Amino acid sequence: MLAAAAALLVFGAFALVACAGSSSAPGGNTLKVAVREGLTKFSTYNESANTFYGFEDDLAKELAAQLGYADVEFVGVVANEREKALDDGKADCLIAAFSETPDRASKYDLSEPYYYDNGRVMVATSTLFESFADLQGCRVGTLRGTDVSEVLASTLARKGLIPSTSATSLAQFLTLVTFESYADMYQAVQNGRVDALCADGCITLPWIGSEMKYLDEPYSEENYVVATPKGSALSEKVNQAVQTLKENGTVQRLMEKWDI
Repeated sequence: MLAAAAALLVFGAFALVACAGSSSAPGGNTLKVAVREGLTKFSTYNESANTFYGFEDDLAKELAAQLGYADVEFVGVVANEREKALDDGKADCLIAAFSETPDRASKYDLSEPYYYDNGRVMVATSTLFESFADLQGCRVGTLRGTDVSEVLASTLARKGLIPSTSATSLAQFLTLVTFESYADMYQAVQNGRVDALCADGCITLPWIGSEMKYLDEPYSEENYVVATPKGSALSEKVNQAVQTLKENGTVQRLMEKWDI
């Protein structure tokens, strides 16, 4: 009888451990996602409601559900802090208008793209600028934490406007001025403190009108991806989930919802 009771106690303890272990499964967890704090239509923090709204925030929720997580915790970041959120372990993944580049692919695991865009140069219509050649000697705004200098240099070199893709060659052709926010950059081009600005089309499109226009062509192709820490057990699952959300029409539905 004592042996049987002891066996029951051991079995009961084992069952408790097993139950405790099951609570760590994705379905009982919260997925921590780093998202942008202020990117119109993509991700914007509403302070009064203490939540995030936008295409990428909705995508994060859909991704979490696809992965079996019960909830999402948003970690707000600005452009130059995106990678730090992953490096410091503050987020499990990053969905923050994060473009695929060779350098980023060497440091993080990147999903297949969920959104395709172009980098554009925007100028005031009064400048009469039409092409990249018109930017010679100009001050051009860019957001801190982006890779505009590299891709812009590559485009200018390909067009024969600068001799190489080096930072020195770029600096001899134009002056890049960095800003902390798109709002500051837009105000600067409006009041003439800079002659042009560089940003993705999804950011600049709302500003295009009678007073602002694009140069004749993009300077880059931008493929937005979900980033996870290199070697993360989550990486392949995230990639597969992104594929599923594209194939089942979820991504397209969210794009239409947010008119992007």
